[in-house]
Amino acid sequence: TLLTVDSGNPNIPDINFTLETGGSISGIVYDEQGNLQGGVPIDVSTGGYGRCTESNGSFTLGGLPLNTPIKIKAGGVQWGGCPNQQFVQEFYQDAFFESDATSITLDSGTPDAAGLSIYLAFPVMLSMRIPTNRFPT
Repeated sequence: TLLTVDSGNPNIPDINFTLETGGSISGIVYDEQGNLQGGVPIDVSTGGYGRCTESNGSFTLGGLPLNTPIKIKAGGVQWGGCPNQQFVQEFYQDAFFESDATSITLDSGTPDAAGLSIYLAFPVMLSMRIPTNRFPT
């Protein structure tokens, strides 16, 4: 039922509803050598909860929906606000593709998942030199 609150009808009494409390996922982001990584973008695959990791690599994503599979992604260039975007984007438990990622489902009995460890790989750079004398001019 749609209710309109405006200057002509500023009060609508006796409306009752319940808000469902969201859950949270927290953990720490490391590089592949085990060094803490601050300033790394982290979010859920559907977006909308993202932030940068703290300087000690820790993160908490809050207000997450319950009873819904959630896939966590970190690294890459997800948005411009995080200073540490040197890593390849990965999903939780070393998956490079969302379809291979491990889901976490929070519920009213276990609304919070803490202690996740996410290890990110540095991008691989290839370089090569082609000798110019190998091609006819």
